[in-house]
Amino acid sequence: MPKLEARERILSAAKAEFAKHGFAGARMESIAKVAKINKAMLYYYYGSKKNLYVNLLKSLFSQGGKSEVFRELSGLDLTAPEKLYAVICFLVHLHCNIIDKETHQIVAWEMAEGRTHLKLLAKDYLIPRVKFLESIIKEGVDNGDFETADPLLSVIDLLSFITVYNMHRETYEGSEIYDALYGNQSDDTMIQFVSEKMFKALSPDGGYQIPRLNEEILTRVISSNESLNQLTRE
Repeated sequence: MPKLEARERILSAAKAEFAKHGFAGARMESIAKVAKINKAMLYYYYGSKKNLYVNLLKSLFSQGGKSEVFRELSGLDLTAPEKLYAVICFLVHLHCNIIDKETHQIVAWEMAEGRTHLKLLAKDYLIPRVKFLESIIKEGVDNGDFETADPLLSVIDLLSFITVYNMHRETYEGSEIYDALYGNQSDDTMIQFVSEKMFKALSPDGGYQIPRLNEEILTRVISSNESLNQLTRE
């Protein structure tokens, strides 16, 4: 599969280049050199730097099987709290173990350069996922499991905390608080913290209980990339 291998090399090289220099500063010549192909072949596969960049962003946004996970959740007979807990497990696992430093750097560059390309992808990638999570919160409100004045803001609160926490890993590296923030935190402790934060905030009566899902369900929902050694619950 020479063509597939070439595309994989290109995307890998492009990821490193865009992470280091952003869209504006990235050079197609550098990408071609690292990918070990000539520049003409690079343009043959992707046509332009913008098209290559958008294809890379699409591959990054779809990593971790996000869409598949949400479809999986839709097909399971779970309560709203159980769905929310499954999403928390998946998102913590995704951001702590799957999404890497280069991806975070590319997103940071994209935000600094005006979010132009993120806006183009929002309709197909971001908004459907946000709306799906919002539907879980609304379902919980309708059933009396959750209480919130704004389900959408509750979703943004969840996504923002997990995303920002992991994007700032490098910011705090080498500081006196780094180990406390990152070095001593496992997936289990992060899942517990985020779950407590969300379920307490959404509790109708001030009391809350974090659901527990069996290994089979968590495996179906979360294990599109790696094992669930740190995520399973009995």
